[in-house]
Amino acid sequence: MFKLKKMNKKYQNMIFGLFMSILMAFGMSLVMTASVLGVNEALLRAWPSKFLIGIVVAIPYSFIAGPIAKIITSKIVETSSQDE
Repeated sequence: MFKLKKMNKKYQNMIFGLFMSILMAFGMSLVMTASVLGVNEALLRAWPSKFLIGIVVAIPYSFIAGPIAKIITSKIVETSSQDE
């Protein structure tokens, strides 16, 4: 087995956003496509292209929506004196 070299911590938010976008696009595109076509052979043919479209939209959008979500969250969640 190969050992993956760890990246610098400064890239953590970017890498997290990338993986979260891919995972969300995977699940959402599958569910949305299945809700339209049903769970059948047509789903297996149509879903991959919907997943790719989802990734193309989700990755850049996560870098826009992420900071906005962080601001909104900070306004409704208390922080302890340790966190500041």
